[in-house]
Amino acid sequence: MVGDMEFTLHHRAGKNNHVDGLSRVHQVHLIRKVLGPDDVKLAQRDDDYIWPILRYLKYGDFLEKMTQKDQAECVKISEQFEVISDVLFKKRPKGPSTVVIPKVLRDHMLYCFHTSNEGMHIGGNKVAQNLLTVCWWPRLREDVTQYVAGCESCTKIKEPYRRIRVPMKTQIPSHPMETVSSDITGKLPKSRNGNCYVIGFRDSFTRYCVLVPIPDQKAETIARVFMERWVCYFGVSKCFLSDQGANYMSDLFRQVNNLLGINQKRTTPYHPQCNGGQERTWQVMKQLMSTIVSDDQSDWDELVPFVMLCLNQSWHAATNFSPAQLFLGREIMTPTKLLLPLAPPVPVPEGQYPARVQDTMQKVWAMARERMAASAEASKLYYDKNVVPANIDVGDRVFMRVLAGKVGLARKLQKRFSGPWVVTKVNECNAWIRRISCPFDEPKIVHLNMLKKYTGPSIPPQLEDDLSETGSEDEAAGVDNSGVDNAGSERQDDQTEGDNSKEGNTETEIPGELPQTLDDEQPDGSTDESQISASEPKRSVGHYNLRRNPRKKYDNNYHYDPVE
Repeated sequence: MVGDMEFTLHHRAGKNNHVDGLSRVHQVHLIRKVLGPDDVKLAQRDDDYIWPILRYLKYGDFLEKMTQKDQAECVKISEQFEVISDVLFKKRPKGPSTVVIPKVLRDHMLYCFHTSNEGMHIGGNKVAQNLLTVCWWPRLREDVTQYVAGCESCTKIKEPYRRIRVPMKTQIPSHPMETVSSDITGKLPKSRNGNCYVIGFRDSFTRYCVLVPIPDQKAETIARVFMERWVCYFGVSKCFLSDQGANYMSDLFRQVNNLLGINQKRTTPYHPQCNGGQERTWQVMKQLMSTIVSDDQSDWDELVPFVMLCLNQSWHAATNFSPAQLFLGREIMTPTKLLLPLAPPVPVPEGQYPARVQDTMQKVWAMARERMAASAEASKLYYDKNVVPANIDVGDRVFMRVLAGKVGLARKLQKRFSGPWVVTKVNECNAWIRRISCPFDEPKIVHLNMLKKYTGPSIPPQLEDDLSETGSEDEAAGVDNSGVDNAGSERQDDQTEGDNSKEGNTETEIPGELPQTLDDEQPDGSTDESQISASEPKRSVGHYNLRRNPRKKYDNNYHYDPVE
């Protein structure tokens, strides 16, 4: 067919070829015109549901395609309507009649009463109430609920009724130096020695910690302190757990871990509960230092060693021992203890001391493991009382919570969620997601508590096909299951209910609500199938079925989670 046409090809440079309608679809907005009485009148005559009723009330006859059953139904429900100036209106028990909106104009009405500047994205209940004061159509509240649920702007701003809260999954270390966690706190006031941060290293089994004030948090500083203050004193550990800071994820620090044979793991973004023990250490450290720090806070770094001594020699509730007893095999002697009379040590036969110490430590570690297991079980039982299942599967569309605000903008006016994203892989605690608009980007790993299920438009078909090609790259990422580090972790905040989050779900009595005889809808939203004859043939699209009104369906359809 192209060969039969006469045309001339002209080359246009890419910089001059701006096809905004295709390359920037998300920036194109439909221009909504103002409706008038004539628009409603013409649209009602083309509506399969309204025109049979309007014709019967105005002319007293029926359409030729209508059966005897449809005619009887039309006569029955026509008592609820009236014709004013050739326009069909719905009678109301109290108040004036309201115009019946045809199917082709319902999107426009929903846009005006919810999305436009007049609606300002108010909740579903308010939209339905405002619509029912001026117009009506069958299943109006259902359409409003689906429309509001699929509004992308509302989804990014409003909090869900119940935030996702997956069950806690704990992991108990079996021996010292199995996992060493690290974190940095600051920025603190610059001290007399020029320090602004504190870096901490903590053994997950014994809770023994080393706290070091540092002037900056560069990768070189982190690597040097790790080697000098931990590895040179206690040796290397099997695993190293940290957040996803640029200093810990730098090539320098990765090379240090590779040379030492340490398996480096990282927490999921914005989920500090994975490293909850270290986070609790910072909380206790700041509480202790605030009691004796000077008024100008210039000597805080001189108090850090004493805080470390206090934490390591003190009894820990999760293990029933002090960190020093489990890590060093003895209690730390302090000046105060030396002032008290001490019992003489139990004599040990010559040559049996190493074996006696090893046997004692094995018994102590076994007791500590039992105590930690009981503590983790109690912590999980308390945390799981408020569990909200995620119900997110591969291929689902989600929004991700935004916790970091933009510089120079008011945090309260920013959107709370970003997206939409599509889930390419999911386990019981983490999900791999990537933007719908970027199907070939590397998946992003986030905790399920950061997500909110999306009910907007469907994802493009080409993206659904691409989901099946993500197996190899997802397996390479290697995420462990999630849980809270028992006993020493920070609790998550309680679920908050967003404004208008329940709107559109509450059943209220509205004047002029759709009667049961019109569309067989029960008060609970179900359909009474018993009123439909089993022998009634299935109508084709061209037939006028007054009983089953065709309606538009909007396409809305302790924590341990380290990442290898």
